[in-house]
Amino acid sequence: AKAASKSRKKKTIIKRGQNMGTNEIIQETIRELTQIPTEYLAIAGAFIAILTLPFIMLQIALYCFRSNAIYTISKRRRLRHCWMSWCPILSSYKLGEIADQQLLAEGKNDRNYRMVYTIIQIVSIVFSFVALLVSEGAFGIFETLNSLIGIVLLVYQALIFDGILRSLYGPHHAGLLVCSILFGQIVQTFALYLKKESDLGVPMNIPGASNMNTI
Repeated sequence: AKAASKSRKKKTIIKRGQNMGTNEIIQETIRELTQIPTEYLAIAGAFIAILTLPFIMLQIALYCFRSNAIYTISKRRRLRHCWMSWCPILSSYKLGEIADQQLLAEGKNDRNYRMVYTIIQIVSIVFSFVALLVSEGAFGIFETLNSLIGIVLLVYQALIFDGILRSLYGPHHAGLLVCSILFGQIVQTFALYLKKESDLGVPMNIPGASNMNTI
């Protein structure tokens, strides 16, 4: 009897879902979930917490290692406001600053990666929040724009790490660059951290490098 009752409920929800929008389906799902016994919800919550806790701890560890590496390299290169390395988004500015410094050392023009990369990250975050708040009809437009911004962000990240890894590991850094793009934050973090103490500091072929405090 219980199985038949559950089957009828599922069929009713499916029929309702055909005539309801996304918000109504979510509300109906919430109402169904509130009927689940409390002990089942507690067990499910504990199980989710156990699964997500290692991921959260890993993200915190990566953030600390990454920030420490960017801070140390920035100090060794005598860049100003090194404390920004520990701040979300602002640490991207420091990464761009290190890459810009390397371009100057190679006799290339300053491409202002520090500002462009930071602005793109801010725009990406804003669009992500807006996509969650807008109506269902406009959601697709914002989602498409956010995807395009994500692609641009990935391209700039590759350009920045190309300069940074070239300055830390020399010209034979292509394999590490590819891995940093494919595997993201994990490879990038350890690539920076392993070389932070052996970084040679301000590239000496920049004019006025001996008195340099910022680019």
